Amino acid sequence: MGFLVVLKDGRPFLRFRLDKEDTTIGRNDGADVYIPDARVSRIHAVVRRGTDGYRLYDRSTNGTFVNGVRTKAARLHDQDVITVGSCQIRFEVSGLQEPPPTVVTGPDGGALSYDATAEKFLYARPVLEVRDGPMRGRRIPLQGEVVTIGSDRGADVRVEEGPAQQCLLLWTADRYALRPVEGSEPVLVDGRPAEGDVAVALGSTIRVGRTSIRLVLEEGEEPLVPMAVTRYQGMVGTGAAMRKVFAAIDRLARHDAPVIVLGETGTGKELVARALHARSHRARGPFVAVNCSAISSQLVESELFGYERGAFTGADRARKGAVEAASGGVLFLDELGDMPLDVQAKLLRVLETATVTPVGSFEARPVDVRVVAATHRDLAAEVGAGRFRSDLFFRLFVLTVELPPLRERREDIPALVQHFLKECSVDSRVPRITTEAVDRLVAYHWPGNVRELRHVLIRALATDDQGTITEDKLTFHPPPEATTAAPMPEWSSSVGTLEALERRAIERALARCGNNRKRAAKLLGIARSTLHLRMKKYGLL
Repeated sequence: MGFLVVLKDGRPFLRFRLDKEDTTIGRNDGADVYIPDARVSRIHAVVRRGTDGYRLYDRSTNGTFVNGVRTKAARLHDQDVITVGSCQIRFEVSGLQEPPPTVVTGPDGGALSYDATAEKFLYARPVLEVRDGPMRGRRIPLQGEVVTIGSDRGADVRVEEGPAQQCLLLWTADRYALRPVEGSEPVLVDGRPAEGDVAVALGSTIRVGRTSIRLVLEEGEEPLVPMAVTRYQGMVGTGAAMRKVFAAIDRLARHDAPVIVLGETGTGKELVARALHARSHRARGPFVAVNCSAISSQLVESELFGYERGAFTGADRARKGAVEAASGGVLFLDELGDMPLDVQAKLLRVLETATVTPVGSFEARPVDVRVVAATHRDLAAEVGAGRFRSDLFFRLFVLTVELPPLRERREDIPALVQHFLKECSVDSRVPRITTEAVDRLVAYHWPGNVRELRHVLIRALATDDQGTITEDKLTFHPPPEATTAAPMPEWSSSVGTLEALERRAIERALARCGNNRKRAAKLLGIARSTLHLRMKKYGLL
């Protein structure tokens, strides 16, 4: 029997049995030996089993090397080393000549051990055990190189109090380190204040405000293929499409050039912008988001560039704009295509001169920002139509990240469902969902993408009395562009008007939360002020 043993730092890490006629090596999600390296072709090489042994066939453009020699086809001998991209793979026959060590440090700090009898790896995965706060009782696997801790809704570990982002847990080569965000409240590691990067060992306790978090190992069986990333900076994805996005973020975070995030509404463009910020050298600086479509054209300029006292009626004091507030960090411009043309010209000057001049001032102030912009529009078409400046287009269109719509990444839906059910539950009890309900969610076309999936689950939770979401509790709203002339889907016949559905969801949420409006608003995914207005509208006050 032949084996391929993936080496990490020259030591055995993962082992694959050559029990098929053809074993593929490549970057394709379906490859038998998956190598996540941009230099590796989708199907880079094939190992073929024959009556006279095993042969390697190159299928790549960058080449496959056996013992350092580039080859198109070669017979494999025991202990030959195959190089594919940056990865080394040792070929072995008749079992392992030298059994892999009992424990090998995994790529995320976990412990990997090999059970020779069962011919499988056992893996103890590092997790964060949250003991207090809104995520009390959760055990969060550490599958990325950076974990954010703070009160922000998109934080990997959410705490009740303090700044949106309090600290980062970083994996660097062979250890975890805690890095407090500049200006945050004191963070403790094993009772001692964290200043700068502080090493966090297994068993250590991190204290953020009133929330206690412990780093522990969680044992379990690990497949013999590398695990696909399931959670990354608040995003969830198991398939090739999102792994490509995660890899792009890691690659682009090292630069300071502008980034355009492309994707349909609801795909999570702001999460990408926050990930670019969190994984860059600007992580300690501010992250400032501006939604260009949510601000009136008269106010966009003052919101972006600030203003001096007396600059216009009502300006009774000077105010710093978003560009200056983001200095040292990242400025996220959402729906950039909706920005007025005159403001586009002033933004271009800011980018070219690295200075900003507030409204009503003649003094240019230096700023240091990285711009990340997002749009669902075709900006090239907008330039052709005269609605977007060509010079700003070429100034910003340097680096791009394109988010796939949810209908093109259906393999991620089950993981997203579990993620949202945990996030939206109002207590430590995570609601169950039937297989039939998940199948229906996978089959739906999702015009509103990930945001719509979250809202569908929130509505189902609000109408759930038994603790289990079944298929009949899933309700879908027609997309905005649907017309009354279009045939209504089968599921819509029993839904009634949107107002009736909304009122029913609010009533259910209030009943489930004991009329606690704060918890009900959280369950529904809306602000308390919005809930108050809806309750007033439907006579529920």
